[in-house]
Amino acid sequence: MRDQRGYLSVLLLPLLTALLLLTLALINNGKQLRQRFYQQTIADNLAISAAVLMAREMNILALMNRALLANQLSIAQLVGISSWYQMLANSSSQTATVTAWVPYLNVLTQQFDRAVQSIERPLTQLLSTGISLHHGLLRGIMAGQTMVRLSYATLIPKTVGEIAALHELNDVPWRLLHAPGLFEFPLRWWSYIPRKRSGDDEQQLATLMQHSLDPFSQQRSYDWLRLGLVTVRKAGGTELDVTATGSWNWQALDTVSLHTKLLWFRFEIPWGVGANYLENPIHQLQASEFGASKAINSRASRLALRLQRQLGGQAPTMHYYHRANIHEQLPEVLVVIDTAIAKAGVFFSRPQELFPRTDQRDEQANLFNALWQSRLQSLTSRDKAVLMALKEAS
Repeated sequence: MRDQRGYLSVLLLPLLTALLLLTLALINNGKQLRQRFYQQTIADNLAISAAVLMAREMNILALMNRALLANQLSIAQLVGISSWYQMLANSSSQTATVTAWVPYLNVLTQQFDRAVQSIERPLTQLLSTGISLHHGLLRGIMAGQTMVRLSYATLIPKTVGEIAALHELNDVPWRLLHAPGLFEFPLRWWSYIPRKRSGDDEQQLATLMQHSLDPFSQQRSYDWLRLGLVTVRKAGGTELDVTATGSWNWQALDTVSLHTKLLWFRFEIPWGVGANYLENPIHQLQASEFGASKAINSRASRLALRLQRQLGGQAPTMHYYHRANIHEQLPEVLVVIDTAIAKAGVFFSRPQELFPRTDQRDEQANLFNALWQSRLQSLTSRDKAVLMALKEAS
């Protein structure tokens, strides 16, 4: 038995060698797995960072688009106030003339007319100045949108590169691509959200503006007084006329008439009129325009067209950034680092519990509400096929 010592150790040497090699392989494999996991984490961070910046830019553009509409709404209100006050001044003069022979009452009407007339000119100048200021703001907002587009197209790849440097990827090749991986970022990002002119967008922006008007601008039609056979009817409103160059020409018209009915006859006596425009005058009246003024006070409306006057300077050409089919293909990016691939994109969401709609309908993706967010996404079969083809080509 003493002569057989050490035989077992000799027999275990191959097994120990195999275990050692297996342990070394496991350690090396674990190191590779950790490296892959680390690269995948970095790729995810880079991809979501790019998507966050894309969503942020789209939210800024949406806020600026809404600012354009808000400024145009303010201009519409100023034009409507000018027309309404012009109608009030015309009515007060008419009333003072008619009641000049009535004792005591004539004093009140004349004093009121003097006060109204004294305010009309400075008020008109103030409103014209306000319109000019809003035109300047519109130009500034439109220029700001262009600057945002140019800056973010260079800011996104620069920021992603800085994040990659913080992860010490200087010696590891990586790429930022547009999904499905055919083009380098930001080649398609420059043209993804095109600049549109209001005159060439099939009235999209103008239609949205019409639906956003306040009640004062939509129509100012109601009965002032009903006294037996005499009815004093007020009619008016503000309309938007988009010129061929894409500038917005606001027009406003207000009328007041006395309507009497004697037997089978009806008479209209124009009592006060006011009409203003920014660039192009009102040429023709449709029955439904300006609060149905033509249908309510037809004679006064014709008189208002003859007395209309220009208010404010020339309106700027309306430009804005939007994409008609934005919900069909949302922007996505790919980050490729050695063997790690990550994909991220933007999406639009309006939660009803936070921002409820009165019609309870789901809102489609658009660039008028700043509700864009970012998220990581799974690779599609198309992405994998394109990336495989690019890898084989390289």
